[in-house]
Amino acid sequence: MSNALTDKILQAAAAVAGGDMVKARSWFEHEHLPEFDGRTAAQVVDEGRGDDVLRLIESYGQGFLG
Repeated sequence: MSNALTDKILQAAAAVAGGDMVKARSWFEHEHLPEFDGRTAAQVVDEGRGDDVLRLIESYGQGFLG
């Protein structure tokens, strides 16, 4: 699973995670997100809602919990 939007999401997640791409990838693939009814970011992206995931990450970077 790799496309421009997924790459952008992973880069944004890594930035929030202090530059740790391994942590970002793990979050993307495994973290169940309450904001998306317990689906992972990868599942939400697969549903065509990658922009929603990116907005969530941006909110984390601004100090919001989602």
